[in-house]
Amino acid sequence: QAVSNSGESVALKICGADTVDLVKRFKREVRAIQKIHHKNVMPVLYVDLDSDPPYYVMPLAKQSVFDIIDELSSDHKKALEVFLQICYGVQAAHLAGECHRDIKPQNIMLLQDGTIKVTDFGIARFSRADSNTTSDTR
Repeated sequence: QAVSNSGESVALKICGADTVDLVKRFKREVRAIQKIHHKNVMPVLYVDLDSDPPYYVMPLAKQSVFDIIDELSSDHKKALEVFLQICYGVQAAHLAGECHRDIKPQNIMLLQDGTIKVTDFGIARFSRADSNTTSDTR
């Protein structure tokens, strides 16, 4: 957790990897997220891939869907609302040419305003050719 210039709390995701392949994967994740512009996908607010280590900033989530599983299991209306928002986020990713490949409750975040955000595109696969996938070392 960090504080933005505007005073809002934000989350900082740092590439803790020390191998070239894991750094490439982190950078690929950032590119994947930046291609998707949808209210149900966690946005990148700021990124510095040239930093050592590379990092990006995103809105701070209140909790994950994993944290509210018990609540959702007893409130089917709310569970359906959450599920639909997840579906919209995944659809947006697919329309942007991304396949998330790791949808699970821990990768679905709930913001303070109740919006559901799909996050963690670390193992996303580009469904269309991405010439930067193997050659980009930024």
